[in-house]
Amino acid sequence: MERKENRTLSAARLAPLACILAALAIIVSMLLLTPRALRLMAHAEASLAHADAALDQVDVLAVDVKALAADAKTMVADADKMVRDADQTAEQSTLAVQSAVANMEKIDFDRLNDAIGDLADVVEPLAKLTRMFN
Repeated sequence: MERKENRTLSAARLAPLACILAALAIIVSMLLLTPRALRLMAHAEASLAHADAALDQVDVLAVDVKALAADAKTMVADADKMVRDADQTAEQSTLAVQSAVANMEKIDFDRLNDAIGDLADVVEPLAKLTRMFN
């Protein structure tokens, strides 16, 4: 029984010492880990600030891309209209040229030459008369 009492007495003496050692281990761990944890938190905050700035830039870029897409859509529509207008103008020009060619084909060049000759015959005596007054 004495032995049991010695063990109990020893355990009773060792228990406060073990608590003190555990408390010291916890305090030392806190002293060593706290500065590292604070630095890690500062780095994490800086990284989050950079990520937030990057996301803001991505938002601005997305708005710019949307505006560019809208501009491109408008440009395509304008180009399509311009091609349609050019096609219509070409068709109108072709019709006008065809009409002019058809009218030129209707001209009787032999009669035109005869009329020009007759006109020259009439104008020639008038020209001689005009030269006399000079």
